[in-house]
Amino acid sequence: MVHHKHFEISTLRDIYDQARKKELQELKDLETGYIKATLTEAVKCALCFQEDTRTIFEKQGFTFVQCVNCDFIYTNPRLTNTKILQDYTHSESNDIWIEILLTADQTKYNNQKYNFFLDEISRHISPPRQLLDIGCSIGQFMHLAEKRGYKCTGLEQNNKARKHAEDHYGLTVENTLVEDLDPRNTQYDIITMFGVLEHLPNPHDILHHCNQLLVKDGFLALLVPNNGSLVARMLHDKAFGVDGRNHLSYFTKRTLTMILENNGFTDINLTTRVSCIKPIGNYLNYQDPYFPNMDKMDDELVSIIPEVEKIIDQYDMGHHLYATARKK
Repeated sequence: MVHHKHFEISTLRDIYDQARKKELQELKDLETGYIKATLTEAVKCALCFQEDTRTIFEKQGFTFVQCVNCDFIYTNPRLTNTKILQDYTHSESNDIWIEILLTADQTKYNNQKYNFFLDEISRHISPPRQLLDIGCSIGQFMHLAEKRGYKCTGLEQNNKARKHAEDHYGLTVENTLVEDLDPRNTQYDIITMFGVLEHLPNPHDILHHCNQLLVKDGFLALLVPNNGSLVARMLHDKAFGVDGRNHLSYFTKRTLTMILENNGFTDINLTTRVSCIKPIGNYLNYQDPYFPNMDKMDDELVSIIPEVEKIIDQYDMGHHLYATARKK
């Protein structure tokens, strides 16, 4: 047997998971087991705006559906816009997520991720240029971008995250929604969204507005969980990222390309990273994928990991979907 130090534990995700489950339980109708009807609303597909769907699974009181017309997967019904905004402004689990972002292991991983994007951005648009980071959280990406010479503004709804970005890094962060920015008054060379689009109730409208906020040939960079990843295809509802309260949309390379093209973006480049091989191995070993009872993996499974990781890389089946695009 081979033993592993679990990233999920070192980054406090076990504590976050407990808080999230507690909050989800409070949203449920005890009689039906579903989320209270007063807190939800039925929605159309965010890609093609059709209503015909098939249910693919249910989890924690939420129903996850796939559009019959375009195959897009989303939560339906979902929480109302008011409830979504309320939870992002303040909730115990979302505040714990800020603590996750401040752990040493998560900071190291995010630095690698953000520097990858900054390398890509700088190949297309060199500093100093105006950059807007939507959902900037604690400001780690903006801090790295400013060190490279970009002039950054962030948008963040969570009070704890915004305070850290302002106090620790001295960044300019506004408690405002991107849709409230007026393109006639404000234009940016670069817009970034990392782990944001899947949370938004109106991804189509937000991307359209981002297009309007960008200058001619402006650059967009974003990251979303990849619902076409090997870990998502294997674990389905057991995947950590399947979260009906926080994750409303589930993108693949094809559906992310569609929504970008539909909102005036071109030169779309997609790649995936992060194999999530350990959760896959735990699952194949009859353990909880993320919080196994035994911190070990069978030697037989360990022996095939290098080959599986090659397949994940070759077929772009990593957990994180990275995208860059230009305004058409």
